[in-house]
Amino acid sequence: MCSEAPLSLQRLSTALVVVFGLVLTTAGPRAQTPAAPAQKPKITMAGYPAPGETAKLTVLATGAEPKKALRYNIPATFKGRVEMVTSMNMTMNMMGQSMEMAVPAIKMGIDLAVTGVAPNGDISYSMAFSSMTVEGDASNPLVMQMQAASATITGVKGTTSMTNRGLTKDSNLDVADPATKAMLGQMTSSVENLLPAFPEEAVGVGARWEVRQAISAAEQTQFQKAVYEITAISGTSVSLKVTTENTAPPQPINAALAAAAGGEMMLDKMSGTGTGTMTVSLDSLTPTTSVAQTSSTAMTMNIQGQSMSIASDGKISVTVKPVKLP
Repeated sequence: MCSEAPLSLQRLSTALVVVFGLVLTTAGPRAQTPAAPAQKPKITMAGYPAPGETAKLTVLATGAEPKKALRYNIPATFKGRVEMVTSMNMTMNMMGQSMEMAVPAIKMGIDLAVTGVAPNGDISYSMAFSSMTVEGDASNPLVMQMQAASATITGVKGTTSMTNRGLTKDSNLDVADPATKAMLGQMTSSVENLLPAFPEEAVGVGARWEVRQAISAAEQTQFQKAVYEITAISGTSVSLKVTTENTAPPQPINAALAAAAGGEMMLDKMSGTGTGTMTVSLDSLTPTTSVAQTSSTAMTMNIQGQSMSIASDGKISVTVKPVKLP
């Protein structure tokens, strides 16, 4: 019994990190064209583009006059930093036991710098994680797992290119180790695309549009619908309300994470909804965002011939704000 306790604790904490990562993928809207999972059948859902396909944007209302075509015009010399704070309360049911827990808040600093502006307006920029701190008792297994991840993520870099409407064309995160990439992929995907996509048409206050897309991160696929509504336009500043719906159909959980848990893992289902506000400047990569989400996740772990069901319900909040560079 004594020799089994640490292993069970490790599996439990790994499962918590997996659930946290899966839920975090729902936290906030994205306007991106994600990469399709390599060497795996594509998971599809009716009404949504397939993984690797361009997000589908549909205008629901063009709003009031005056209207204008919203386009990002970010200087080639732009450099900035955002701080993203993520906190969550979760109720988990594992092995017939229900547990209520507050997941440690995570604060990340991300440096952003434009690396190129093409003649057609496409913008390329670099992203570097400058800091990551985890609040909570240092002896807590979940805090320990996240602290280990924080030591790894600091210094991780990536690149992104997007159109001047905010549609991501390409995004890459430079993480060599497969297990680390799997563990961090869910978290980092939420900051690879900070800006909303705008319609092709001219729009005004009250304009509403829907963005549907497939989101692939750490070999998991989710489908997201985000509805944006303009609440104010002042110069280069655009304020929006946003609502989101996320759904993930049954699928295997990333092999590296399953190996860390000591067995096989299956995502049975996941869904999430959220509301929030965003203020973006058309000449900046650093928005101000506040999003609140609820989520429900069910997965199955098969370890040494034994099957264990894990269900969770979570409430998550994410804030993003610009901060001054030193």
